Amino acid sequence: MGDFFSRDLDANLEWARQFLSRHAPNYRFRWDIYFSLLKENLVSSHFWLDAGAGENKIVDQYNALDFKVGVDIRSPLANPKHFVRARLEALPFKNASFDLVSTRYVLEHLEKPELVWPEWRRVLKPGGQVLVQTPNILSYISSLPRLLPFRLKRHLLNRFFLVSPKDIFRTRHRFNHPGKFKKLSGFLVEKLILSEDMHLHFRPLFYLSYFVHVWTRFGWPGNFRSTITALLRKTDV
Repeated sequence: MGDFFSRDLDANLEWARQFLSRHAPNYRFRWDIYFSLLKENLVSSHFWLDAGAGENKIVDQYNALDFKVGVDIRSPLANPKHFVRARLEALPFKNASFDLVSTRYVLEHLEKPELVWPEWRRVLKPGGQVLVQTPNILSYISSLPRLLPFRLKRHLLNRFFLVSPKDIFRTRHRFNHPGKFKKLSGFLVEKLILSEDMHLHFRPLFYLSYFVHVWTRFGWPGNFRSTITALLRKTDV
């Protein structure tokens, strides 16, 4: 397939950056949006919890001022420090323990995501924040794969997006609508950013995602962008 499909991610990323610098100079990749907000808020966060930490790589790379910890239902293989094994809806921490809770690509996998929000609110200090990044179910990239059998979807993710099978989990998308965040009891949305993810391994999909990015720049079509990044603050009520 020539240049249309390449496993050289670094080369594809550089090509994409050059393309976007010419045609969409203000574009930001989803990870840039998330980690910029994470670093910005860690500057003033003394106690930080990363919920659904997986291999705990994010906690390993970034620091809170006094204390940091990752939580997941399985222990990491390579980054066991600063980690506690627990369910997100039953955290083993005292009330008002953390300044910041972060979670990236976790909500879409939860059977009952409505249960984690009261628990995150419980462990947050007054005025504490939650930083979330998750797929948008209104996007074609999330809604269409739901029609496929899980085994076929896993094969396609491995073949075209180079995702390792061990990193592919069933998705439920029960809290993956932009409107859900605006209706959360006990939280105020400070930032809600909808962005279109650019697919770097398969050029035809890259051009499709670029077209969606352009089409959704203004007005209501923006609701159909593929990625939700939200920053919420705990309120008194």
